[in-house]
Amino acid sequence: MFYDPRTQDHGLPHNPWLALVVPRPIGWISTVGPYGTNNLAPYSCFNAISGKPPFVVFSADGPKDSVTNAEATGAFCVNIATYDLREAMNQSSAPYPAEVDEFAAAGLTPVACENIPVMRVAESPVSIECRQSLLRWRGPRSTDFKTKDQGPRTHQTLSLEVSDFIATVTIDRAPVNAQNNRFREELVEVIDALGDRTDVRAIIITGAGKAFSAGADLSERPTREPGVYTAHNRRVRASFDCLLECPKPIIAAVNGAAIGAGCVTALCSDIIVTSEKGFLQMTEVMVGLAGGVAHVRRHFGESDARMMVMTARRVYGPELLRMNVASACTAPEDLLDTARGIAADIAKASPSAVRAAKKSFQQTECVSIYEGYRFEQTQTKALSTSEDTAEAMAAFREKRAPVFKS
Repeated sequence: MFYDPRTQDHGLPHNPWLALVVPRPIGWISTVGPYGTNNLAPYSCFNAISGKPPFVVFSADGPKDSVTNAEATGAFCVNIATYDLREAMNQSSAPYPAEVDEFAAAGLTPVACENIPVMRVAESPVSIECRQSLLRWRGPRSTDFKTKDQGPRTHQTLSLEVSDFIATVTIDRAPVNAQNNRFREELVEVIDALGDRTDVRAIIITGAGKAFSAGADLSERPTREPGVYTAHNRRVRASFDCLLECPKPIIAAVNGAAIGAGCVTALCSDIIVTSEKGFLQMTEVMVGLAGGVAHVRRHFGESDARMMVMTARRVYGPELLRMNVASACTAPEDLLDTARGIAADIAKASPSAVRAAKKSFQQTECVSIYEGYRFEQTQTKALSTSEDTAEAMAAFREKRAPVFKS
């Protein structure tokens, strides 16, 4: 027979797709949820795909708890299900709510893993402790934990990919990635979470399509009712402050228009790289508004900052590089590779030292050189007894690459 999975025209009682590859290994995936709840579920689309280095892969139909938990914590465990464990495995496949512990529901014994904060199945003869290396989403998705009172909240305005200690956040709100309240809330949630994740050491933020972000969505301008504008301003500040306060370095890859709030988003990043077609622009004076001066003058000289704000002129990538606002200006097709190259160099460094460096930039911006250097020396003293520093020193003596855990 001929079977086209796009049309499901097989004429059989059940979809034959999962029966096409036999014998079929089952990935019995254990994770931990947002409230410390153990999660355990079997996945038919699972296998080992590499030996050097060892890699496994599993696939879920949509944003299942195993996937969202593994993405949020960066860890999962594969437990091999034997024939004797078939009933317990089937029991764990039931559609339990997120707050249910499938170990308990299936009568299994949870045991702590050695290297990841996840429980394994004690009855399983083999458990593979895994760190998430790469996650790909297709179709509707959720990158948030489920709450006890709600289902998964879907990110409507951005997407997230984490690989090799680098997180790429893509603003994705067609047609020009304008920033509305939903975007601001989602950006704060994602950046705060990435700041806490041990599998992320550097963050890239860029835009989908031809724009980085064309600024605030003016259709959501607040009303004149008391308190409404004040609350709006607080939300806007939070979307910028989360970038400034994140302990991980953030690289803005400006692929196109970065206007108004989009310009400030780029300026709140630690490092700016831009394509030749990317540009920064502050258009507030053209629409009767004000804002962004404090962020603009951190990166531009006084004359250029005033020219940019008072004329609303576009400043393109080559000029941004000449003005020392951007660290690199590339052809459009090379932009993300350039950003990833910088992020990869950051990821190779001591994570705790990089976090200390960003904290030093944050704390010393508005103090004297004397007070600033005193603060940096306290950072150096604290780092001197850290595991990262010990590993870096050992690697230097042994002429090898360091392996950092933090």
